[in-house]
Formats: sequence, structure tokens, C-alpha cells
Amino acid sequence: MNFFESFLSKKTKDLRSQVIDHKFWKNIENGTLDKKHLSQFILQDFWLVKQALKIDTLTIASMKSIELRDLLLQRLPKKINFQSLFDFGKGLGLSEKDFLNVKPLPGCMALTTYFFWMIDNTGDLEKIAAIDASKEVFSLLCVKVKPALKKYYLLTEKQVEFFTVHEEVAKKLNPVGDFIAKEVKTSPQKKLVEQAISLSYQFEFMFYDTLLSNAHS
Repeated sequence: MNFFESFLSKKTKDLRSQVIDHKFWKNIENGTLDKKHLSQFILQDFWLVKQALKIDTLTIASMKSIELRDLLLQRLPKKINFQSLFDFGKGLGLSEKDFLNVKPLPGCMALTTYFFWMIDNTGDLEKIAAIDASKEVFSLLCVKVKPALKKYYLLTEKQVEFFTVHEEVAKKLNPVGDFIAKEVKTSPQKKLVEQAISLSYQFEFMFYDTLLSNAHS
């Protein structure tokens, strides 16, 4: 059981379950999601991934806790490899030019905007809990739908590699989750951390709602 399964109240666990059970992901699992929605997803996620390194580095720079900063530095990637996103897009008929010209949809951009706001306006534990809540649930979903992407959308192993790498992403979250659980010693602290995670799940849900309602033709 990871941090997000053991630490959260039932109400916030229910929000997490709603993200996991979102229609966008369920439709991938049963092969009924139109490819235009998958294309929109990977384009918007490409934009999000480009923001991720900025979010991670700014978060680390804002940390007051040296121990937490060191934990985050240990898992910080030296660079981001976009090739796995391009490979997935190619399987859907997208070109690299499509990725380079992508503009964020407001409902998708809201998630990263929330993270940037957290960096400036909250404490160490809240901001990293919010970011890692999103990473954890997304990683879980990526691993979950990989077989369906190959079965129903006839994508190759190389084309679904983006989903495979998230197995390792999820493992790297555990030390930070353990640190948060250790440091949260009072009810007010727990409430702040839980509120941060709750909002993260709500923005994550909005991201997938947006994908279903704004697919390009």
C-alpha cells in the first residue's frame, strides 16, 4: 500500500477513485475511445510534460526542508526524452510538427497552473503532495491501459513505451511519500496536505473531462 492509499481520508480516496474510474480511461480499457481523443490526450500531455521539469526545479528551489530537497534532487531527471510521446503519436497518425504546434486547452492547463500556484503559496509538504498525487494516479493509469492500447488500437511495444516508463515513475514517489507521512504530526498539517491532494485530483479529473469535450477533428 502506497502513501496515497494509506494516508488519505475516505472522502479524498473517493476522489482518487473517481480519477481512476474516469470515462476517458475506462473507454481506453474497453477499446471504445475514439482515436481523436487519444490524439488530443498525447498532444496535451506533451505540453504538460514540457512544464514538468520547470515545476520540479522550481519546487526544489522553494523547499525549506533540506532533507526533502535532497530526496527530490535524487529523482530529478537530467533531461526529458520526448521520443516516447512522438512514437505514441506516430501510431495515431500524428507528426512531430503536430506536437510542436500544440496549444494548451484551458481545462488541461489548469492542472499545471495549480502546481505553479502551489509553489509560491504553500508549504513544502502541501506542494509536493499535490504534485505527487497527480504523478501517482497518472502512472497507475498508464500502466493499467497499456495492454488495451496494444490490443484495441494495434500499437506496437515501442509506440506504448511512454506508458511503460511510468512503472518506474511510481516507484520513485515512495521515499517522498514516506517522508510526508513521517512529517505530518498534527491534525492541521494533515488537513492542509489533504486539501492540496484533493484539489490535485479535482484538476486531474478536469483534465480528462476536457479531453473528452474538446477533441480536434
